[in-house]
Amino acid sequence: MPKGACRGSDWHTHGVAPFPCHRAGIFVSLANARPSLEGPFTHREVAMPTPRKVAMLAEIQDLMARSSIAISADYRGLTVAQITELRRALRASGAEVKVVKNTLAAMAAKAAGRENMAEIVTGPTALTVGFGDPIAPVKAFTEHIRARRLAVVIHGGWMEGKVLTAAEVESLATMPPKEQLLADVIGKLQSPLYNFAGLLQASIRNFAGLIESRASQLEGAA
Repeated sequence: MPKGACRGSDWHTHGVAPFPCHRAGIFVSLANARPSLEGPFTHREVAMPTPRKVAMLAEIQDLMARSSIAISADYRGLTVAQITELRRALRASGAEVKVVKNTLAAMAAKAAGRENMAEIVTGPTALTVGFGDPIAPVKAFTEHIRARRLAVVIHGGWMEGKVLTAAEVESLATMPPKEQLLADVIGKLQSPLYNFAGLLQASIRNFAGLIESRASQLEGAA
């Protein structure tokens, strides 16, 4: 069989010189040549996604569709053991770490309806995806890489529809958790209401006192 020919092609079955196999993106394209009774060979390509790549695409799409936060980082400075340890460290915050390729990430982001998420995937990327509170995964991620002194470069991030720079991702790590932020906001909103309620009750008591005093004066005059 000639070099570059596809195994199981017409060269095996009919002895016909085949076209070479082509690989592009996540698809394996088979080019088959068959003899034509009317003249020269015809050439047809059929794009066939491999089952493994289809499963990977579906998994990344699902993660992106459910995510509230995503952090993109270059993982080339990490060993397999260090990536495994990072995954375990982020599990408590409900985040997952997935190594992705640009082509798969772009296709998954489009299928998930979040095309701009693909903008943060540049080169070899470990994508940290969080669900629910967007602050907790960022804090867990940055604290772990600092504590272990890992050689990790943050490309950027994505939070609830907005693409973030690396600096914006790092600034999120300094913010308090979402629950605490909500509690602070509610506390600040409630404080004026309590003050107003106190003033209103005092005014009612004062008004009642005035009415009672006036009634006493009228009774004395009578």
